[in-house]
Amino acid sequence: MKLVYLLMILFGMLEVKAQRENGNSYNMIWLGYYNNTTINQKWNVNTDIQHRTKNGFAIQSQTLIRTALVHKVNKFINVSAGAAHFRYYITNSITRGEWRPWQEFGLNSIYGKVRVGNRLRSEQRFNQVVKGEEISNDYRFNWRFRYKVELELPLVKQNEKTHSVSFCNEFFINAGKEISNPFDQNRSFVSINYQLLKNVKLLFQYMYIVQFQQSKSNYDNVSVIRLNVLHTIGNGNTTNK
Repeated sequence: MKLVYLLMILFGMLEVKAQRENGNSYNMIWLGYYNNTTINQKWNVNTDIQHRTKNGFAIQSQTLIRTALVHKVNKFINVSAGAAHFRYYITNSITRGEWRPWQEFGLNSIYGKVRVGNRLRSEQRFNQVVKGEEISNDYRFNWRFRYKVELELPLVKQNEKTHSVSFCNEFFINAGKEISNPFDQNRSFVSINYQLLKNVKLLFQYMYIVQFQQSKSNYDNVSVIRLNVLHTIGNGNTTNK
């Protein structure tokens, strides 16, 4: 079973290899705070706030806030529904918006010491339309479907805190009347997860993204350095990451 998941991650990486020479290449920094607040044994609320920049911190790219109500069906399965609001920077001072309701099914399994996480998410994207250099009041709608598989392996246990490493691949597909190419993007990353406190975890990640740019009909190749702070209030699991 472990081999199957490893092959799925490698397949996602290799599937987009042929597209790497097309489009632009650039780097990004993603900073994020993720909060999980437990309501009771069956329900919790996940919220995250992120800011993303290009070429170091020189170019502002995106700011977002996202929240969801999560129902824990059992120790392995959870379902959630939420919404997000994004601001995309046209310049460092002018932004357009996106409203994004979404629904998710999550499945977590344990094989020995390895945690395997599966996530299937459906998103309804309402993107504000830019006409020339003007931000309009019109919105363009499309669906997006995401599937992520993640393997987390413990590295070392220190004073009852376990540090780990994660390998992940997430594949994105678009659907809608104005979608010319259903492939949206593929994300592959490796993450070092440092348990700072019992309820605070730091994630240091390197992510590689191949993303289709519909307006240019080409593919961007993006290298991302990502720092996430995961904060748990109560006994829950943060799923938005």
